[in-house]
Amino acid sequence: MDLLAKLKRAGARSWTFHYEQILGTSLALRFRASSEAVAQRAEQAALTEIARLEKIFSSFDPGSELRRWQGTQALSPELGELLAASERWMGKTGGAFHPGVTQGLAPLWRKESDGAYTRLTEAGFTLNAIAKGEIVDRVCAHVLSPEVGVFEVVVNIGGDLCVRGDRRVQAVVSGDTENAPPLSCVWLHNQALATSGTARRGLHLHDPRTGQPVTHLLSASVIAPSARIADVLATAFCVLSVEESLALAENEEGVACFLVTADGQKFQSPRWAEWETSPQPPPASRRGRE
Repeated sequence: MDLLAKLKRAGARSWTFHYEQILGTSLALRFRASSEAVAQRAEQAALTEIARLEKIFSSFDPGSELRRWQGTQALSPELGELLAASERWMGKTGGAFHPGVTQGLAPLWRKESDGAYTRLTEAGFTLNAIAKGEIVDRVCAHVLSPEVGVFEVVVNIGGDLCVRGDRRVQAVVSGDTENAPPLSCVWLHNQALATSGTARRGLHLHDPRTGQPVTHLLSASVIAPSARIADVLATAFCVLSVEESLALAENEEGVACFLVTADGQKFQSPRWAEWETSPQPPPASRRGRE
């Protein structure tokens, strides 16, 4: 690293930006950058990338690539990669993660030898349980750039959080009410954290294998190398039994989970303790747009 780059890194500060109704939820961005101008450019780049990816993955926008996909066609690299990842995780979780809305475990698409994808059903399906994490990952990769003075990126979209950079960043697993103390505090370094469940949002999750409502678990939090993996597994772990979830977490490299059952019991996989810490005050930051 040359002297100028070292001086920029040494003088870097954090700037934070908050938005509502981004992908239907809240968005928090934090950048450790060499100047406020650099942080503001990173903010705009992040928003532009989110808007671009939403036009590909959204299951709500009739004009998105996902919604317009019919029959057999070549898809964008982004959508093709996400479909391939969805297939892998459907297999790894035994169908606990599944994009089908009404299809159960029936195949939803098929990849052809020429790389095109054939949609096999007119029934609805959604990539919501993987797309948000994918967008978080891609935004982090798009914006992090030590060469231009962005040394750390923290993106949090509706609880799907990813940290990229050269420092550890503290994150919390929230309790089941607004004023409840955190259930757990963890340090993340080039990692992601996602939580899924019904504890605070009044959601009704269903087991895609049976169609029955999920009642045994309040929440599942997952630390993983990427937000895509954390997003998928947080959903799947709400469906699987506690024992199945703990075993799968241990079998996946860099994955740990923290589970809260309906009767209030707490379980964590062994690796969770590697990143857990006592609460610390957040680092001082320059406030950006609120």
